[in-house]
Amino acid sequence: MLRPAALEAAVEDALRREEDRFALVARRLGQADLRGRGGAHALAQLVNGRDPAQAAAESTPEVLLERLMIAAGLPPPVRQFTLARDGRTYRVDLSYPEL
Repeated sequence: MLRPAALEAAVEDALRREEDRFALVARRLGQADLRGRGGAHALAQLVNGRDPAQAAAESTPEVLLERLMIAAGLPPPVRQFTLARDGRTYRVDLSYPEL
């Protein structure tokens, strides 16, 4: 079984690449009997606990940094935040736009 951060990074990568297929996997996990299937149970918990409004992480280091931020007591950051300044547009991987 993958470590939790690696599993989360794989889920985020799948969501970013194929959102329709991700939704299918989420539905199938909801219908399956997961008793005795530790890996599938961990995947189902991750998929079901994910905020659907949150953008997908774009890399494993991004997932790890977000986990560290939350473990340190910070609220979950906004992913892939777009910022416009002086006629230019920037995208920030993890942000607290309200600050």
